Amino acid sequence: MFFILFILCIIVSLFMLYVLVKHDFVLARKSLLLQEIFDTTFFAYIAFIFLGRLMYVLGEQEYSFFHFVKFFHLIRYPGMLIIGGVLGFGIIIYYVFRKKKILLRIFDIYSLSMYPIFLFALSTSYFGGYFLYFNILLFILSCIFFGIGIYSYKNYTLKDGTITYLFICLISIFTIVSEFSGGNRIVFSFFTIPQIISMIVFLGSSFVLLMHEGMISGK
Repeated sequence: MFFILFILCIIVSLFMLYVLVKHDFVLARKSLLLQEIFDTTFFAYIAFIFLGRLMYVLGEQEYSFFHFVKFFHLIRYPGMLIIGGVLGFGIIIYYVFRKKKILLRIFDIYSLSMYPIFLFALSTSYFGGYFLYFNILLFILSCIFFGIGIYSYKNYTLKDGTITYLFICLISIFTIVSEFSGGNRIVFSFFTIPQIISMIVFLGSSFVLLMHEGMISGK
């Protein structure tokens, strides 16, 4: 069931990507072909699955999953962490489009299209007790983020890259909190490996976002 839902979310995500790219005149003006976007997306999702799976294995310390079959057999041995997947996805996108002047806008489009993937991660990571309120809060925040993101994308009210930095911060917060309800804490018996990585990513993204918005000086 986990794998089927994940595939369905990817399909919805790809459809959203198609619509966003198809109606983006900036990408069209830069002669960025739809085929180029989707060819890159194919390899980006491979990196998403690989690093997302790797982060899950490290977080849960399921080292038996390093067996080739167990590692890639998501149907029988489900489990991925979205923070690892997004990092892997982003690495591929950056490598392919790093020389494009509209790199940040490309990242924004991918960030918006991956909203179904985030909802999938949120829905499959139920936090009992008081964490239920965090689930609800994060769902509301994600809806607000998506609404603002789409509006900004259509009306150019935010700088290119802002949506991406906010998306990364949202995912980082989600991972930090969700790991308290699972995972094996190896750092001071309190934090997991994914939590430490998420904290670093969150602080880095927040700092870059503040610089990007001119709230702090990069000098």
